[in-house]
Amino acid sequence: MMKQKINVIGGGFSGMTLAWQLAKKGFPVALYEKQNRLGGVIQTRLNDFGQAESAANGIMLSDDVLELFSDIGFSPVSTKSESNKRYIYRDKPKQWPLKIFESLFLLVRLVKVLIFGKKSIEPRSHQTIAEWSNQHFSSALTEFLLAPALQGIYAGDAHKMSATLILGPFFKNKKKRQSKQKGMVSGANGMEELIQKLAERLQALGVSIHLGQEVNSDQLSGPSVISTSVREAQAMLKEKNPAVSSKLEKIETAPIVTVTTYWKSFPQIYRGFGVLLPQAYQFQTLGILMNSFIYPFRDKFCAETYILGGPLRSSVIDWSDEKVLEKIQEERFKILGEKTELVSQVITRWPDGLPQYNVSLEKVLASLELPENIFLHGNYLGQIGLTKILSRSKELAEVLALKYH
Repeated sequence: MMKQKINVIGGGFSGMTLAWQLAKKGFPVALYEKQNRLGGVIQTRLNDFGQAESAANGIMLSDDVLELFSDIGFSPVSTKSESNKRYIYRDKPKQWPLKIFESLFLLVRLVKVLIFGKKSIEPRSHQTIAEWSNQHFSSALTEFLLAPALQGIYAGDAHKMSATLILGPFFKNKKKRQSKQKGMVSGANGMEELIQKLAERLQALGVSIHLGQEVNSDQLSGPSVISTSVREAQAMLKEKNPAVSSKLEKIETAPIVTVTTYWKSFPQIYRGFGVLLPQAYQFQTLGILMNSFIYPFRDKFCAETYILGGPLRSSVIDWSDEKVLEKIQEERFKILGEKTELVSQVITRWPDGLPQYNVSLEKVLASLELPENIFLHGNYLGQIGLTKILSRSKELAEVLALKYH
């Protein structure tokens, strides 16, 4: 007996990996993408100076990721040893930004957690990251370690980010087998190589791929998974499912501008994965990725990616290219103490760059009820980052397989 066809709307990483999981289970899958290419925000642009990633510059290893690589025949490139050094700015880039007294205070608090157990610091519903960290640890930890680290992942404000959404999984008793391999990897020719291999595998599995075709869920027969950005999902559901659309509208997004820059000379002092910038210093830059020290044989010049924007610096999305580059050169000198010639750059703007994992998202997800045969998949549903999205694809495919077997 033939299984029911499942429609996947959106050909980004979430839609592609869900289609892959469903096709492996024997489901006929139709994948629809309004653009003329697959991969969504993931795109590697090659130029005379090296590579420029439009979004993620790598994927964290896990058992699910290793399974994907094995199945599609993808050979990853590991990071260089220099990338083990990661900096947070506190008057200058530091690998450990807390002062001695602050570190000792943190140690005391951690000993207390060991004595009373991690349940003693489990976050409350609707509690922000800053509230949680200040309550159980210190404002120094919040400002100079936790907030910059989470800003680098979520591009969010720790004073609004949901502690339950972000830290909640750590407090669950559910045990998961961990991969023996750790770290971040990419393709020899960038992240788009992963997309190309995955696309080839989808075709081999018989997935029906429709490029340059914008569809709505009510135009398709059978179950449909909307694997798009939250704004696109909101618009798609507005007419037929206004209640769901209205809830999705409450999910905030923040604009992101990424600028891959190429400099004539390499930094002399700070060499590593990158630098995160605490909000207290009022930099427009949220973080710097030192691409030339992350993956081998990548660039002919010193390549760095500057990430700007976020909820507190949203106006940068409307800046001219000239103003963006002027600010980057100014802040690079303040942060790294380096003054060298900028020889080229690639600017990418994402007006609705990242969903904000704040308390309002926590409330929306707790009350979200979908109509029959409609499912959602994307980076706004409690899991951000390619590895976690892949995990969500696997879980959602299992739910669909049970429902439509």
